[in-house]
Amino acid sequence: MSRPLGYCTVQEWVHSSRSKYPENMTMDLNLAAHCRLSPSKGLYQPVFTEMAYREPNPFVSIVAEGRVWGRSGAVLTPNVHLLYDASTYHDFDPRQHEVFHAWTPLQMDRFHGTAAVITCWDPQNYFHWLYDIIARFELLRKSGVRVDQYILNGTKHRFLDEVLRLLKIEESKVVYTDDQFYWSASQLAIPSLPNRVGYSEWTVDFLRKKLLPYASKDFRRSKSIYISRGDAAYRRIANEHEVIGVLQRFGFEVYTLGALTLKEQIQLFASAEMIVAPHGAGLANLTFAQPGTKVIELFAETFVSPLYWVLSHHCKLDYYTLVSKAYNPQGYAGFHDSLVDINELCCLLLKIRMQP
Repeated sequence: MSRPLGYCTVQEWVHSSRSKYPENMTMDLNLAAHCRLSPSKGLYQPVFTEMAYREPNPFVSIVAEGRVWGRSGAVLTPNVHLLYDASTYHDFDPRQHEVFHAWTPLQMDRFHGTAAVITCWDPQNYFHWLYDIIARFELLRKSGVRVDQYILNGTKHRFLDEVLRLLKIEESKVVYTDDQFYWSASQLAIPSLPNRVGYSEWTVDFLRKKLLPYASKDFRRSKSIYISRGDAAYRRIANEHEVIGVLQRFGFEVYTLGALTLKEQIQLFASAEMIVAPHGAGLANLTFAQPGTKVIELFAETFVSPLYWVLSHHCKLDYYTLVSKAYNPQGYAGFHDSLVDINELCCLLLKIRMQP
């Protein structure tokens, strides 16, 4: 098979190809909201300042004779153009996608029916699994499209089976990509990627509605918790022993999420009155925290992300930042460890505790 010839967005292809493929269409789902985010809090000037915007509207598109290639699940048109806003890759520049640099001709299998593409960058990452995979099942449900097969990339996430049961989706309808995967389907159903159009309030509402009752019917905020990344390979707290000592004097309990089940993680965050954690995928569980929960996100000064500030707004949480020096910074800034200033941590905790 020839290598990809170019690229375009899903909606550009739908619009330009309708004369040949009249069944091609895009359904806007009218879930966008107007957002006004308050500045983040902390000891000094806000790290994130006030911002107002309208969320992009999520959609589901139908692409006749669409194709899915490779382990990453690259989505291609019948004439082998990359639909880059539906195709996962770490670089948002479509010219850098692996289909243009690592294309391997594969035997193409034909699927007769409608296959939904629910692939994402780093599907084993807990945040991306929740927001870029599980939330998109809801877009498909709202669209009313009848799906015969779901295409997910990589290996099965350890929590997937229980969530599929909650969503009433048969496991036999899920297929996983690999290095030899190359499918053409009668129709591809393509729900928009949240990490392309923004993580929106509807995703939070859906995840809370579906998963909070699964964990428990009643939550009482009673814990102050610290989430350790001691089992991670990067973005750790270099002086975590000191940090934990301070937090324990303030009554905090320490948790590492890797050993907890999905239900235990939801229960933990839903019962917390205060959460301290370095930036990382585990903070996706802020989705399940109750309104008013206080959050301190720890950053290295070389990498500061607004992701959980936005999520905290959607969840109505009381969000703070503490930015510290990077520890032995080398390579990609997003992987740098940090060295928390203990005095600043104590001052921030006291400031928060003294507030009504």
